[in-house]
Amino acid sequence: MPSSEYHLRQAQIAASRALAERDRATVSRLQALALKHFDEAEKAKAKEILALPRRRSASREGHRSQIPT
Repeated sequence: MPSSEYHLRQAQIAASRALAERDRATVSRLQALALKHFDEAEKAKAKEILALPRRRSASREGHRSQIPT
């Protein structure tokens, strides 16, 4: 599965090409493609965040880690 960075870069390329294009039909297609990639980037980013290992917060650990044994 492509990363969020991949989709974001593809969206940027499509959006840039749409700005330089003169044909309205092509502009519409490129804009739709850019939006599709932005959406996919958001979905991929959410999956990447969910896949990160969870860190225990200091409040959950309490002060046990600071008490000398």
